[in-house]
Amino acid sequence: MRLDNMLLAEGVAGPEKGGGSAAAAAAAAASGGAGSDNSVEHSDYRAKLSQIRQIYHTELEKYEQACNEFTTHVMNLLREQSRTRPISPKEIERMVS
Repeated sequence: MRLDNMLLAEGVAGPEKGGGSAAAAAAAAASGGAGSDNSVEHSDYRAKLSQIRQIYHTELEKYEQACNEFTTHVMNLLREQSRTRPISPKEIERMVS
């Protein structure tokens, strides 16, 4: 749960999926008044955060693709089974969900 909250706060995860721009802008504004040591740390942090964000979204896309493929497979199996026995729409909906 703490990881989820951190990902949301840093803009890695969230309803808009890519929306770390506001968090990145806030981090850049916060680091603007800092010394040179802090700005190097902040830029390193932002670079790593950007890398994490990219990996997260890549993995999320893979997951969504796998879910869609699995759902298609389940639908094909149900279609094949419907030749042998009746399958109600409610049963299909339950299986897909």
